[in-house]
Amino acid sequence: MTRPIWISLFFLLVFFCPSRAFTQERVPADQAIRVTQLFNEGSKQNDLKCQVRFLGPLLGFDLNYTAGFVILPSIEQVTLNENLDVFVRITPAGRAPVLLSTSFQIPASLPQVPENERFKFFFPGEFAIGEGTYHVDLLVIDQHDRRYLTQWTLKVNRHVAASQLGPLTVSTTPLTRWDGDMDTNGPRLTILLDATETSPNAVRLGRETSTYLVDVLGAILRAVRCRSVKVVAFNLDEQREIFHDDLFEPTGFATLAQALRDFTSVKVPAESLKSLAWLDFLVGLARGEMKAPEPPDAVIFVGPPSHFVGNEPLQAGISSARKPLFFDFEYLRVAQVFANGPDTYRGDYRIVPDDDGEAYAPQAIKPLPDAVDHLTRDLHGIVFQITSPKDLGPDIQRMATEIRSNP
Repeated sequence: MTRPIWISLFFLLVFFCPSRAFTQERVPADQAIRVTQLFNEGSKQNDLKCQVRFLGPLLGFDLNYTAGFVILPSIEQVTLNENLDVFVRITPAGRAPVLLSTSFQIPASLPQVPENERFKFFFPGEFAIGEGTYHVDLLVIDQHDRRYLTQWTLKVNRHVAASQLGPLTVSTTPLTRWDGDMDTNGPRLTILLDATETSPNAVRLGRETSTYLVDVLGAILRAVRCRSVKVVAFNLDEQREIFHDDLFEPTGFATLAQALRDFTSVKVPAESLKSLAWLDFLVGLARGEMKAPEPPDAVIFVGPPSHFVGNEPLQAGISSARKPLFFDFEYLRVAQVFANGPDTYRGDYRIVPDDDGEAYAPQAIKPLPDAVDHLTRDLHGIVFQITSPKDLGPDIQRMATEIRSNP
């Protein structure tokens, strides 16, 4: 199974599993001896029927590797309205194990399913790891003390400079996106999140787009220690800002994520329908940064290609004695064909093996340059075309170098 299928399954479970608790909690120190004893006893019993699917490790746009599992208990053994206790022991090579735990509640009743189909419970879990090799033990215990124990090995070969986790490190998720660490001598940043979908018919942001916007924002702020950061999320269909914070702080991530989730463009204002109103709005965003009393050192666009692809003279009327640097982190969506032939076509990515044969990465089918792409290039900026998380880290480092070298 290739990694994109894992990803699809992982997000599918968000909607169909009875419990949405993906994350685990660390086992308190005073309970560690008891939990370790449970692992030692687990293999002697192993009378709970389960299937376990292993997920990852997957590199996300937050530049952290996550791994996980999906537990599928036998429907014949499941007792409704009871709990399954799950313990995970993750042992980095040469280091002490990390113990995690969670509990999944089985619903009080089964949902209706089509005739001739069997319902299955899905209970997913997730954790984050750094570079290195890890041995994982998973123990499931129901309220009748029936147990299921399984093991597997995880390996991350590539170090990611912007990852929050060092080698042979385990953490629960979600990780802190940004701790607010700043540098009084660092650059001033303005980050403009393009919350406009590629399809002109989309009335809401897709989960993939929202995740990309928020994760890349956090990755940039961790990698580029700035003096201040202004964050704006905008939509070109409505030509309006859906989030604006002139002095963005870590607490702003929750508000931003909520604004992206709540956004809908079902009712478009009449003035937004005027010819090239979107162009005036977009140019106005750039002009506003360049003519600010204290212009930022860099203006950074983040988003997928929108359906606004015209090549109008975007920088007309924009001039400044000192222009900030402009960058665009554009997430290219591409077509999916698996390496073993067209019969396994699934949808939205073209998957090719990496040089090391270990992972799979998308191969871009480039769309037409959109308006943000044109604007960035017209202002002598740099457009980074991102097709997978592996592209993002080096491109952020390149941007940081450009900002540091700008007088």
